[in-house]
Amino acid sequence: MEMMAEELGLDPVEVRLRNAITAPHETINKVTVQSCGLREGIELLADTPNWRERDSKKRMDGPVSHGVGISATSYLSGARQRGHQSCGAIVRLCEDGTVDYLTGATDCGQGSDTVLVQIIAEELGLRIEDVEIKRVDTAVTPCDAGSYGSRVTVLAGEAAQKAARDVKEQLAKFAAEKWEADPNDIVFRNGQVYVKGPRIGRCLLKIWLRAHPIQVPAP
Repeated sequence: MEMMAEELGLDPVEVRLRNAITAPHETINKVTVQSCGLREGIELLADTPNWRERDSKKRMDGPVSHGVGISATSYLSGARQRGHQSCGAIVRLCEDGTVDYLTGATDCGQGSDTVLVQIIAEELGLRIEDVEIKRVDTAVTPCDAGSYGSRVTVLAGEAAQKAARDVKEQLAKFAAEKWEADPNDIVFRNGQVYVKGPRIGRCLLKIWLRAHPIQVPAP
């Protein structure tokens, strides 16, 4: 592609921009892509000093050659097929402030377990060490269609996020009643729960839970 661009007198970035897909985009197998930031990503890289100043840098240092290149590609994620495509998640807040997370999604070596735990921890204002994935058996673990087509982060991740938000909303409502505050003003951050504004009456999450035991049903 670089040789082609040079022959045509085109900037390598312009070649990528002309061929970058934009959303909404329909693939050849009739799958509609609703969001894509490929063009924005290319433009962001092209505006970095490494790319803009590439020709001013020394190309060779003894037997070692140096260069700066740019490439881009698009890949469909969250692939859906006909039939079962749902993902489920159960998020249970334990009495000590940690979280048990049940999912049928399987990490096949690309780090989806870490991503899913990070999503829940971010929603609840906890450390990732406070969230543990539980895979018990098919009697209690939500069904998942499998790890393929880069679907786990998109679909299982959204299920985990919705379950965590449901827990958060229930806790915020309960805390707001106790503290006579607006549920929207209850903040979950760094393992603590407190009312937005002056940090008066701040309470560690695990202490608060021990003092106010509640049952949080699965979503």
